[in-house]
Amino acid sequence: MKHNIKHVLVAACLASLMACGGKKMLVTENNTAKAAGVLGLSVAWVKPKGNKFDVHFSITNENESKSIIVYLHDIICYRGTTMGEMKHKFFGAGEKVIDLKIGQTKKFTLGCNHGADAKGPVRIVIAKVYDNPTHDGKVPGKVIATDIEWKGADPSAETAPKAE
Repeated sequence: MKHNIKHVLVAACLASLMACGGKKMLVTENNTAKAAGVLGLSVAWVKPKGNKFDVHFSITNENESKSIIVYLHDIICYRGTTMGEMKHKFFGAGEKVIDLKIGQTKKFTLGCNHGADAKGPVRIVIAKVYDNPTHDGKVPGKVIATDIEWKGADPSAETAPKAE
């Protein structure tokens, strides 16, 4: 009997977690930002959740001769004018150093905690991109790009395209 109650409680908790927040906003226009020849950023969707939002995006190394490194703490997010902190979705577990070999793409779903019930458009800024001259994914070299910025719409707006 306890076993069945436990399963019901777990199912109810998961259902409530999945139901919280708004619907995903598909990003169909202006979904990319670039530092030519260094890095490309592409956003697939944004999901507002009160004092935070989730964003699914990919980062591509567009450098033809160098590996690159992006630190998670150098990915900054905004909702309106309120700055937030990017974190991995599951208890902060995930790459803190995002290393990309030549031509490699990595996809992420990260959460932006802005700590307030901020409104307005969302924005993602990659403050610094480092080269990785040793190609080991660990040792940063020179900063080769700064302030790569993607600007999105307000995911709360009625005109924002929604996904199921």
